[in-house]
Amino acid sequence: MSLVDQAALRLGLLLVTWGRRANHYSRAQLSARYEQQAAREQRELHAERMLRMSTPRL
Repeated sequence: MSLVDQAALRLGLLLVTWGRRANHYSRAQLSARYEQQAAREQRELHAERMLRMSTPRL
């Protein structure tokens, strides 16, 4: 193997291991994410209810 091939192999392995690294989130981050998702779902439900109430029935 040439020097260029070895460098390319090492770079590829580094990129794969970097891409598979574990994502560690704190409890505060997880809690904030959960609250944001719950708030978004509530907004979407409210918007859907308002749309259904404002749409004329046929």
